[in-house]
Amino acid sequence: MFSVFKQRRGVEIFFYFMFLSAFILSSRVNLLASPDDVLATYDGGRLTRGDVEGELARVASVPQGETIARQYQTKEGRESFIRQFADVLMLQLYFDKAGFAARPEYKAAVKDLFASQVVQVSVSEKMKQAIPSEAQIKEYYEQNKEDFVAPDRYNYQDIALDTEAEAKKIKKEIDSGKSFLALAKTHSISKTADSAGDKGYVPADQIDSQILANLMSLSNGEVSNPIKLDDNLHVIVKLIGKMEGKQQTLQESRNTIERILAPELQKQVLSTFIEKTLKEASCEIMNAEILAKSELTDKDKEAVLCTYKLNGKEESIPIAPLLAQLEQIPPMIRPQIMHGQALGELVNQYVFAMISAKNVSENIDAYKAKHPVLYGNVETQLKVQMVMQEVADKATVSPQELEAYYAQNLIQFTQPEVLNASHILVEDEKEAQKHLAVLKKNPEKFAEIAGAVSKCPSGKQGGDLGEFTPETMVREFSEAALKAEKGAIVGPVKTQFGYHIIRLNDKKPASLIPLEEVREQLEMHLIQGKQAEAVENFIVQMEKDFNFKIHTEKL
Repeated sequence: MFSVFKQRRGVEIFFYFMFLSAFILSSRVNLLASPDDVLATYDGGRLTRGDVEGELARVASVPQGETIARQYQTKEGRESFIRQFADVLMLQLYFDKAGFAARPEYKAAVKDLFASQVVQVSVSEKMKQAIPSEAQIKEYYEQNKEDFVAPDRYNYQDIALDTEAEAKKIKKEIDSGKSFLALAKTHSISKTADSAGDKGYVPADQIDSQILANLMSLSNGEVSNPIKLDDNLHVIVKLIGKMEGKQQTLQESRNTIERILAPELQKQVLSTFIEKTLKEASCEIMNAEILAKSELTDKDKEAVLCTYKLNGKEESIPIAPLLAQLEQIPPMIRPQIMHGQALGELVNQYVFAMISAKNVSENIDAYKAKHPVLYGNVETQLKVQMVMQEVADKATVSPQELEAYYAQNLIQFTQPEVLNASHILVEDEKEAQKHLAVLKKNPEKFAEIAGAVSKCPSGKQGGDLGEFTPETMVREFSEAALKAEKGAIVGPVKTQFGYHIIRLNDKKPASLIPLEEVREQLEMHLIQGKQAEAVENFIVQMEKDFNFKIHTEKL
């Protein structure tokens, strides 16, 4: 009863029918409740408490169950669920009354969707067989015991500070006898400051390598010197205790091993299933090499991908539909997929899916009898989808509406001012003044000085920060850069990070994006809102037409 509707022009409208909990809560809501209590009525049907509880039970495996259970505990949550449950039922009645069922596209869609879902079910059932045996688990454990050693765990406290000078000052206070815990609470910028810097026991493989190296050299109760991290933070740590790592038992490692072995086993099971299906269908794959071409001719696109036999008839699968699917593969990974073994596996999987779906379609009655619930769900999904699709497709946006929205929301289409700058970051103002004096005489040395002394990682790139908008930098930095002329070197500018010498490389003024450049995206945005509004209005009117009523006094 739950579906997502794909609209033309790539816009997706989500018609949400709330996922429900497996927990039956009505007995907690009303101790005198009866399953026969009528909770809602509409022309052509009604919903009893038993119907509602049955629907709750039907979706027992939904992952969001706990959330829905909490919502259902409130009167508003129960009313919302009942309304959405009834809306689905009324939409199906509307579908039948409006004659949608006679449309050829509905019948074809039901057959196609049911066939594809039956194939998915068959694959899922096969995948369930991909369970590592006890022997495989033991063998993997014995061969990879070193991978199942629990790491050392360190219990420590930390104080994180912005500057080296501040870190040295705090270390002196600790050495003079001041409380590490008290200083952590008052000075640390770490997330652990509220808990006096207490990190608890942390596995060694989850600790920063520089911090770990210091912890390994400390005795219990000992405090490190300030440690400079890659992000320019300065950290002081105190070792409280250490738990030695130990070899995990087979039982402790079992779940991890099963997760490691499962993908390869699943791949083997699926491969065997596909090979068996293709062999039984006397499938002969041809022209697969066409798919690896960078450019295809019209003749290539008309080629046959494979021939096979089904129910005594010769059949073929054209290459064109697969080409359309391959267009969805991101360009960066397409070359890896379109050659060698990966291409063969892709073709086999596609052909398997097509042959299996064709078999279901040609034996639809037998599969309907085998999967009655699945078939009913497919019918419900497509009935609701077809009605909602038709409602949404009637929504339009006129050129006048589009132009009016653009004119009234110019700020949305204004590109902010863009700056391009380089900087040198140091901790001491006097040092900054010294470097600035050199640069006033020799501005060409900016990159050289940045590489030698800057505390920012950008120093490795000569201080280059690239392009940025003012709001992405701290206020003091942005204000100085905005006031500077192109090519000027200004500073020192004090921020929370230290002292900056800034060179403004370029400045692009704010500009308005022309309507024609955003017309297509803007139309998609507006049509999405119109479609959502049309769907909402349709549901409201449908409830009125069906005289829908929720008997709230029984909730």
